[in-house]
Amino acid sequence: MFIRQYFKEENGQRTAYWALVESYRTKRGPRQRVVAWLGKLDEAGRLGVKQAIDSTDTATGLQDKSTRDHDRQQLLFEDDENTTKPRWEEVNVAGVRVENTRQFGGPWLALHLIHMLQLDTFLQKAIPEGREQVPWDVSSLILIIARLLKPSSELYIAEQWYSKTALSDLLGVPAHQVDGSRNWATLSSGCYLLRTNVSGWSDEELWKACIQLTEAEAAFRIQKSDLSIRPIWHQKEDRVLAHIFVCFIAYVPWKSLGQLCIKAGLGNEPRRVLDELSEIHSMDVVLPTKSDLEIRTRCVPKPSDHQQILLEKLGLNLPTKINLKQM
Repeated sequence: MFIRQYFKEENGQRTAYWALVESYRTKRGPRQRVVAWLGKLDEAGRLGVKQAIDSTDTATGLQDKSTRDHDRQQLLFEDDENTTKPRWEEVNVAGVRVENTRQFGGPWLALHLIHMLQLDTFLQKAIPEGREQVPWDVSSLILIIARLLKPSSELYIAEQWYSKTALSDLLGVPAHQVDGSRNWATLSSGCYLLRTNVSGWSDEELWKACIQLTEAEAAFRIQKSDLSIRPIWHQKEDRVLAHIFVCFIAYVPWKSLGQLCIKAGLGNEPRRVLDELSEIHSMDVVLPTKSDLEIRTRCVPKPSDHQQILLEKLGLNLPTKINLKQM
């Protein structure tokens, strides 16, 4: 086995990754396959992995003559202070575990649509900056994504839903800041409000018109339960307008996802696609070492066959590792 460098374009930049590669024989000749993706490695880490591979190959008798000759030549320089020393740890395989499993697929897809439509840029320009701990445009993104994935009250979003998702990694906002930076508990009280510019109607006529609006919504291929734009549980007019604003902005990526589904031959089924991809979770893989250290990496597991088909049809590439964003 050996390690090989691969390159990937990320945000217009060329990033190098390392992989553990194995050579094997087939009837059609020798072939190579990736055994494990190692991510980014510095020189010490790369030499440590190589040393571990060589030790394994030596023990199993797989190390070839050229490798042995190269190692003997390296001994001539091992006392040089400027030579990078290998760094590696032996993992206690019996203690490997998974922690901090959180919803990733849905928030990731929602953010992808938002970036594609440049809605985040629009919010940055439209909402003035203040002295708040979490910028208002970022708070708006949280509410919009929640409206797409889990329509519910702002109190529920702050106290329960947000911490169960990977948005803290994707947006760079810790869960405690979402819970503590907004007094969202005061938003849970209110009344059922139907707001209209029509005057002279009775309560019964307004209610009947509200029910009939579901047919108009169906014409726009969005159901009342999808984004839960009504009822509006707010008392103040600015809160009502803010709620409608969030629902309208969430409607834009919703419609865009529907169009992508139609173009990909999946029908107009944005809710089913969101629900299916929302089953993809991120997790922390913890590798305890025999020197009592723990190696922790946050990653995204391989999607199921059905999820992979959806991703391919939509032209999406699910990341295998999460680049933690700092706010």
